[in-house]
Amino acid sequence: MSTPPGTAESFAVVRRGFDREQVTDAVSRLEAEVVLLRADRDAAVDRADRAAADAAAARSRAETLEA
Repeated sequence: MSTPPGTAESFAVVRRGFDREQVTDAVSRLEAEVVLLRADRDAAVDRADRAAADAAAARSRAETLEA
């Protein structure tokens, strides 16, 4: 699984910086997680939009019934 938010990923130090393969793997995991989080966010926005539309329709029906 991924590293919890707010924690640093640890990479092995090699002769010239960090191990490139470890960094590449970590970036790939993070990019995949971003894709999933964006999809979750988009789905939540769609649900919120539908709920707002449903609420507006219900208010309209209630106003019609009260008239």
